[in-house]
Amino acid sequence: MAGLIAGDGASSAGAYMGEAPGAGLVSVKVAGASGQTDLATVIEGVGWTISNAAVDNIRALNMSLGYLPVESTVLDPLDQAVEQAWKAGITVVVSAGNSGPGNGTILSPGDDPLVITAGAVDDGGQTDPSADTMTSFSSVGPTNPDGFKPDLVTSGRSVVSLRDPGSTIDTEYPSARVGTGNFVGSDTSFSAAITSGAAALLIAEHPDDTPDIVKGTLLGTTSTGPVGNPFVDGHGILNVAAAASATPMTVSLPLPSDATPMGGTVGLESTGSSSSWNPANWTGSTWNGSNWTGSTWNGSTWNGSTWN
Repeated sequence: MAGLIAGDGASSAGAYMGEAPGAGLVSVKVAGASGQTDLATVIEGVGWTISNAAVDNIRALNMSLGYLPVESTVLDPLDQAVEQAWKAGITVVVSAGNSGPGNGTILSPGDDPLVITAGAVDDGGQTDPSADTMTSFSSVGPTNPDGFKPDLVTSGRSVVSLRDPGSTIDTEYPSARVGTGNFVGSDTSFSAAITSGAAALLIAEHPDDTPDIVKGTLLGTTSTGPVGNPFVDGHGILNVAAAASATPMTVSLPLPSDATPMGGTVGLESTGSSSSWNPANWTGSTWNGSNWTGSTWNGSTWNGSTWN
């Protein structure tokens, strides 16, 4: 994850660089070698991040983890923790989860309406986003109670980053080693790390940007997704070059106040008015122009079984 966020490519002669080479990193340890932890420890880690944000200049929080939610985001304690980080000025990026392609499989805290939730596409080892395809494992919305997740997608299949020699994953998967210094894997956790690097780039360019502006700019500049279904590929494929050169945008994301029971019906007719898909929540021509009133938004794509 650290390599995908900020690797300088030294281990591969520049072949495998992170999204934001040179970004500062603070590692907040919430689990041991097994990867197992408990909810209270993760929440404590989020609290530590908030408390130390000013001292360590923490502006973005990558959370390549998640657990199956058992209650609405309005009540979920981890969702409430990441919302406090967001309100403290920390842009939180979370993996969608690897339980797709069934509906309603987004993990907590990726189900929270404030955070940037990243799903995974397969880029096939090429650089043209129009040739990307969705992975079968990337978790899918809707979420409880707001409905609309993930936020965007980016590479998450056969992604190469830094190897950690002697670590548990390195020992258990020797076939995943790439040369002596790198390692390959597939997971929405990697997609989150890449997105966190993109957030770091925007924050470096515009240090005064709030999390709402970082999120708005990243979502407002995405490339067309491979599916075009906001429950599957969100607003589209991350395009950090477009985001970095764009006029900063902002999104207003009112938080739901009512907890929908797990297994209950998510009412998109009401949640849509407060989601990031409502053009009234955005500033910038991209979100107020004809793109939001054309056939893409009124045609058969939006009237099929997915929406009913």
